[in-house]
Amino acid sequence: MCGITGLFRVSLPTDQVEVMAMNDCLKHRGPDGYGVKMFDKGGIGHRRLSIIDLSTGAQPICNEDESIWITFNGEIYNYAYLREQLKAAGHQFKTNSDTEVIVHGYEQWGFDVVKKMRGMFAFAIVDLKKQIVFASRDHFGIKPFYYLKTNETFAFASEMQAFNKTNDFVKTIDMQAIDQYLWLQYIPAPKTIWKDVFKLKPAHYFVYHFDGRMEEPVSYWDIDFSKKQNKTREEWMEQCEEVINNSVKAHLVSDVPFGAFLSGGIDSTLVVSYMSKLLKEPVKTFSIGFEEETYNELGYAKLAAEKFGTEHHVEIVKPDALAILSQLVKHYGEPFGDSSAIPTYYVSQLARK
Repeated sequence: MCGITGLFRVSLPTDQVEVMAMNDCLKHRGPDGYGVKMFDKGGIGHRRLSIIDLSTGAQPICNEDESIWITFNGEIYNYAYLREQLKAAGHQFKTNSDTEVIVHGYEQWGFDVVKKMRGMFAFAIVDLKKQIVFASRDHFGIKPFYYLKTNETFAFASEMQAFNKTNDFVKTIDMQAIDQYLWLQYIPAPKTIWKDVFKLKPAHYFVYHFDGRMEEPVSYWDIDFSKKQNKTREEWMEQCEEVINNSVKAHLVSDVPFGAFLSGGIDSTLVVSYMSKLLKEPVKTFSIGFEEETYNELGYAKLAAEKFGTEHHVEIVKPDALAILSQLVKHYGEPFGDSSAIPTYYVSQLARK
């Protein structure tokens, strides 16, 4: 999990101190490194959590002539394949990171680079020749991307709290967003709690011009249910087996240790079962339990851990929602009514240890 930030203005100067302050706001997302790059019209920042290419993958990263810069949060699972394609097309790489693949991919394929990427991502590319910012979010919206747009200012970040560090963020509540929250228990994209702040929808990209124009977000992918599929049960099972195996395998790309959250339910148990087949060493799994038996799933998690021989880590927690509420509010930045945020916070803490 990394953090990305950016701030651009049409006529007023953008102070590097503002961009650095926005960037520092996201230190918890990227404790391993940081970087800021300033341009005539603004600047971008990055907080890094090192996953791939630990030594040379610092951001922002640019192309050979420094006309294209990127700040990127996420992981591109097919980056090695894309890298070979780009090298065959004549592109030269100075790092082994998946981030640089996006830079050269943009040079080669333009906006269509997002159609070739498989992964979870949110990024912004600054193209100095075209005087634009090209920003995109992954197919399912795994990685967050918020942006602030007024007549004068364009800013983006992985978390809304970063906008508090700009000099011209006016907090005006969007009452339609409140209505959506009371109906759905969350605020769906593109709205947020604030009138001038938006979420980029999953599987979308947009272009911001340095003169202040912003093009409408474009959908680059969607699920297609129109195709008629006449398959037998056995054929469907075989295809499911192949798809799940390939998906889990693709996620096992990392230069640092990784593991899995294990509740003992169908989803997490299925993922761990495939991980155990694909990895030579035992899978590291993490579970939290509660003293109230009604909510305690540790028994199911233990069965799954024993079944697949995982290196299992367990912790009994006494959740204090009021104690961690300020942290959750800080990171979500707006009303969010799903109580799963609380156990997710605790199991993430366990894994971090």
